[in-house]
Amino acid sequence: GINIIKSQKEITTDDYDKIQRINLEAPYRISQKLIPKMANNGEGKVVNIASIWSVISKIHRSLYSTTKTGLLGMTRSTALEWASKNILVNSISPGFVKTEMTNEFLGSLGEQASQDVINRHPLGIGMPEDVANLIHFLISDNSRWITGQSLVIDGGFSIQG
Repeated sequence: GINIIKSQKEITTDDYDKIQRINLEAPYRISQKLIPKMANNGEGKVVNIASIWSVISKIHRSLYSTTKTGLLGMTRSTALEWASKNILVNSISPGFVKTEMTNEFLGSLGEQASQDVINRHPLGIGMPEDVANLIHFLISDNSRWITGQSLVIDGGFSIQG
């Protein structure tokens, strides 16, 4: 996905179209094509990647939050539609994970503000393998009774005031 951090009044039509295509339309179209094939095989699992900004919000995140929150609705509806075919559809909402996008964002804040963001994580900033481990669980046989859910994985970031 991509993130465009701008005030609502600064968002252009091009910004809106681009982030909608990448963050919401692409997962929708991929699911639309692949889930029927999973159903033909008698089972399948889908994990959509939402964001912590679909659960909580922050200034200048209206566009990003819109697309990632849309994924939560898509996850629930798709899970209902395909449950009878043994297709499990869930989403995860990661917080700050050491990725190129997070590093770029933290670097733009300055040293003190960046450290403040890091300090808001009781368990520290996540690693890509933390997210991968949750995805692995959701696609494993251990998750056979979980569908239509969005799981937050953020090191405790969202539980603080």
